[in-house]
This record gives sequence, C-alpha cells and structure tokens, in this order.
Amino acid sequence: MATSDSKGVFLDSSLTASQARISPEVKHILIDVLKEAIIVVIHEYFYRIDFGPGVHPQLHIVSHDLYCTCALEADCPSVVAVKVYLRDGGKPAKTPDPGYFPAAPIFCPVCGARACYAPELSSRHRGIGWKCSKFGGSHYWQHQGSIHRGTTESKSVS
Repeated sequence: MATSDSKGVFLDSSLTASQARISPEVKHILIDVLKEAIIVVIHEYFYRIDFGPGVHPQLHIVSHDLYCTCALEADCPSVVAVKVYLRDGGKPAKTPDPGYFPAAPIFCPVCGARACYAPELSSRHRGIGWKCSKFGGSHYWQHQGSIHRGTTESKSVS
C-alpha cells in the first residue's frame, strides 16, 4: 500500500495526512519523515520544507494558509510538518494584507470554487492575479472591490 522502499519514501496519494489517520503503517512512515523535516520561512509568506534526500519530492513549499504546492495540497505531510513546527514555537509566515495575494488562492474567496493563476490580473500592489473556475476574473475584481470598500469605510469611520 504505502510507497516506501529501499530507495526512499515517495510522497504520493498513498502517503497523505488523511491516510495516516486510517493506516498505522502510513502513520509510522510519516512520523519518521516528519522527524527529519527542516522548515524555514521564505519570501515572508511561505514555508520551505526539506524532508532530506530519502524522501521524494525532497522539497515542498507551503503557503501561509497551509496549502502545499504539490498535488497533495492540504493533505500533504509537509502541511502537518508546518503545523508541528508552529505548535513547537517556530516562526510563523507573514499573513498578507487584505487584497494582496503572494500566490493564487486554492479557492475563490467569493464563492469557494477552485481558483487558478491569472497572470493578466497580477500587479505590484495586489500581488498574483487569479480567476475563479466558475465566474472567471469577475470574482477577482468583486473581491478586490470589497476589500477597497472595507478599507475606505473603516477610514471614514475613524
């Protein structure tokens, strides 16, 4: 079942955090992998997790909102490694200001559908552009507008 052999550990859909909850074998393998993880904050908003040369892929990048850039996303053992790192007093990644995206969100903040990178919507002030899988760039602009309205309303109240 689990993908661990003499060449190392291969993090795939059989070695995920959710699989570890139901399989003692997977849990044992992942506990060993997590013990060796080296975690550092990079580019303010991300964590780089290095599992060492015996784990493939060796390096993972996890966002401030705890999604890995690999195909396993939130179910990746690197997300568990970051949670343990933070629980044990590790330096947290910075949370971006409202409306600024250091990476495309996994889910649309307006409707919750999947979101994807949209380079044409990127800007130095708003960060990485993204589109909603259901409503395209309109949800990007709706979200940016709501952030701007909230900022102006809070300034006018002060």
